[in-house]
Amino acid sequence: MRIDNHTHTVRCKSGDASTRAISAAAFCDTILSTDVGILAITNHNLFALEQYHNIEEGLAASAQVWPDIELDIVEAGERGHLIVIVSPRRAAEFADAVTEVTHGHSPDTFSIMT
Repeated sequence: MRIDNHTHTVRCKSGDASTRAISAAAFCDTILSTDVGILAITNHNLFALEQYHNIEEGLAASAQVWPDIELDIVEAGERGHLIVIVSPRRAAEFADAVTEVTHGHSPDTFSIMT
């Protein structure tokens, strides 16, 4: 069994590859053709709860799906990313927290300045 803790399912930032835009059904088909048994949905500055649930349902017996986000971080002028993965039991709570933190920003305009 393989683990993939960095899977993109939404083309949410300008400059993202078009291959990042994938339907839940197509994503599930792709995962089911591999031996990935645990994965995290990791989009830039965005957590799409409905899509997460659709993927979770589509892979129910075949793979664990974990909520995740890749946040843009800027520290001393250097851009980087912070990946946050949470328990699937906390997906709705995680979605609320992401909405609160990113409120008023698009995935393109959001960053955490340290």
